[in-house]
Amino acid sequence: MPTKLLCFSIPRSLIVEARDKRLPVGLLDPDPLSIETLTTDRDYSVRYLEKGLRKHANKDYVMFAHNCGGHWIAVVIISKWGKVLYLDSIRGSKKDLSGLKSLIDE
Repeated sequence: MPTKLLCFSIPRSLIVEARDKRLPVGLLDPDPLSIETLTTDRDYSVRYLEKGLRKHANKDYVMFAHNCGGHWIAVVIISKWGKVLYLDSIRGSKKDLSGLKSLIDE
């Protein structure tokens, strides 16, 4: 497990609200899936994503934020459709998501 401080995490209130309202969404902490963690401890990222997907297997969507190098995007995994959406607020921007895509494909 990386020994760095978490610089961003999901607000607890969001997790509680999703649970209390029985929303069909699972939320993952973005730090274990960050580009930094992917490059320094890929095995940890793989284990974290696998565990998160198992934990939220009954949810329609699993979401997390991903910093792809100075810019945050939202990632939505829709397992029942076999789809992953990458939501980027900067239209037409080209980001290298190959590391993240290969992690999700594992």
